[in-house]
Amino acid sequence: MIPRVAVLYSGRFYGNLTPGWMQNHYENLIIPNNASVFVVADLLNICDAYGLTVSAINMSSGTITANAQRAFLEDARSVFFGWPYVYVRLLERDPPSNILQRTIKTLETLKLNMTLKHFMRMGSLLRTWQRQFEHFAQADDLCRQFGPFDVIVRARADILLVNKSSISELPVSDDSMYALGYNSWLYTDQFTASKLHPRLISGVCPSKNCSVDRKAMVRCNRRTECKQGQYHWQWQDFMFVGSPRSIAALAQMARGSRLLVDTSSRCLGLCPEEQTVLQLARQKISLVPLRWEVRQAKLPAHLAYRLPSQWKAGPCTEGRATK
Repeated sequence: MIPRVAVLYSGRFYGNLTPGWMQNHYENLIIPNNASVFVVADLLNICDAYGLTVSAINMSSGTITANAQRAFLEDARSVFFGWPYVYVRLLERDPPSNILQRTIKTLETLKLNMTLKHFMRMGSLLRTWQRQFEHFAQADDLCRQFGPFDVIVRARADILLVNKSSISELPVSDDSMYALGYNSWLYTDQFTASKLHPRLISGVCPSKNCSVDRKAMVRCNRRTECKQGQYHWQWQDFMFVGSPRSIAALAQMARGSRLLVDTSSRCLGLCPEEQTVLQLARQKISLVPLRWEVRQAKLPAHLAYRLPSQWKAGPCTEGRATK
């Protein structure tokens, strides 16, 4: 039996800024699997200032109206070439996050010491982690209103597939989930992990001799904290494939869950990817390497003029979208 597949997008929505990205997903993921598409974004993550959605929001003084929701649906269906199975939800801006306070409390409780630089970096990354999976939970909720589905994919628009991907070839279960990852080298400081090949982001070698980036290892041997490090499998949160039950665990983990620590993991388990692994393990969900070859795209710099005006750290700023 052919599985019913849903593909969920809950990050930055570039609209018609990136037609090539959406064509890649349309041809390599959505069409081969006859997938339904669910798109969720808040106002800050609508990155095409010239799209119908932004125009509708501006006309309503920055509030979400029925017209804005319809404009968002029209924008989404446009980038997916009129695909009839596209569903959307436009969200208000996120309230302030309490993740920094939760990080402080976790570290104080466990009496863990770290540099201010590492602490502030983790607090910033965990804030993004919390919000992205709160948005993903909204996408999962929307998906379930139009289900049931057999397989659910969490996708990112800027992660492009090199080949057509057939979901029916992936046996899914309720106690595991597929995710991208790569072999890396973990420094002794427990905070730094380097790819063993710079082109490798999906766990699939793009060439026969890609197991080790020799130049990187030469540089590594000059630094004690790197030279004395160890091989490490680094999970990524770019794409997940799982059953409705395993995906539900992914969707719910950022909603008030206590932060988990593992002193043997990178960043003591408090970097986003490591926190995801720990939260899923707590719910008895294991990760399995997703052997799809992918590449990450960036918005061309000449299109930066179409991005909305945001503060320096905004998700749709030129620095975050094009570099």
